[in-house]
Amino acid sequence: MPLELFFFPFVVLFGLLSSLVALVVIIYAIYDVLVNQKHLPSEEKVIWIIFIILLNFLGAVIYLIVARTDNLGILDFEDDLSELEKLKDLKDKDAITDEEYTKMKEKILEDYE
Repeated sequence: MPLELFFFPFVVLFGLLSSLVALVVIIYAIYDVLVNQKHLPSEEKVIWIIFIILLNFLGAVIYLIVARTDNLGILDFEDDLSELEKLKDLKDKDAITDEEYTKMKEKILEDYE
């Protein structure tokens, strides 16, 4: 029995498993763009999805490295904190009502629930 015939099933199995892993990573990246990236504008989501589809596994890995590390939550938290401070100042100066303040505050904080 030639050695090539012995290794052929393992090569096929490795190819199938690596293809399955790549497909899972691509699906996860697209899911993440659509569901978890609430701060991204719709146009940027469409661009990321097209990028992932065109480059397949490489596009998904690039997205997960670039876009996910850009959004570790630190920058969003600082932006939201400064937004809440501005709202509080407006409320203290009676520029907005308590109801408006509460609605705007709830809108900012809804991502943290």
